[in-house]
Amino acid sequence: MSLIKAAKEVDAGPIYFQNSFVLNGTELSDEIRDIQGIQLLNIIKKFLIKYPNIKSKKQIGKDNFNKRRHPKDSQLDINKTIKQQFNHIRINDNELYPSFFYYKGQKYIIKVFKEKK
Repeated sequence: MSLIKAAKEVDAGPIYFQNSFVLNGTELSDEIRDIQGIQLLNIIKKFLIKYPNIKSKKQIGKDNFNKRRHPKDSQLDINKTIKQQFNHIRINDNELYPSFFYYKGQKYIIKVFKEKK
């Protein structure tokens, strides 16, 4: 995750702070968003504590811009196993863009939740 200065071009401003986090591969969309939110707040807090004495560094390499997801991106392939598509299933938002597939002309929606312990 990076906190960068806004620039005219996408992903082109100097970097103020960066951090990263590790996922274990079992997190669902809402859990990933929670982790991202916490990390974002940590970066903002760091920025505010150090402001205005902040040094930035110039970005190196090619810009990176992820395209926006659309509902059609949540379609599953009925000829693949759940295991083969698990990463695809777990990142789909159950409310905004749930996983789905078509079978015999009918659309089926799949929502995945973890069992509460």
